[in-house]
Amino acid sequence: VNTITEFQRNAALDAAAHEMASTLRTARTKSVAGSVNTGETSATFTNDGLPYFGITTLANGTYNLTRTFTPIGGSEKKEILETHTMDSLFTVTPSSFVITFARVSGAPSTTMTITIARTTNSRIITVDANGNINL
Repeated sequence: VNTITEFQRNAALDAAAHEMASTLRTARTKSVAGSVNTGETSATFTNDGLPYFGITTLANGTYNLTRTFTPIGGSEKKEILETHTMDSLFTVTPSSFVITFARVSGAPSTTMTITIARTTNSRIITVDANGNINL
């Protein structure tokens, strides 16, 4: 019984880590590709305001896939594209952070090691200086 319970806990931990890593990869891919919404062109944005993407985490285990841009004649805006909430039994370290990826190069705004843990088990996600995301 303990073995089955432990397996289930590890599977849930793996799923949470894979979901966060996947969301980070989505943010990077959208930034590198220069992803814009239907109906938008580069003329929609200021020269330095083309969209870039990232993740913003909140202390309660919730994190958002975000899109940041500056429209012509406006100020910088940040949109939440997706929201993910982890099981409250998991601890994320650091508990609150923002990481974005540069357009074209995919370089991260910061390198980072993210630990997702439950009791004695943990999974580590790293983001290196080139924007590579490893789990």
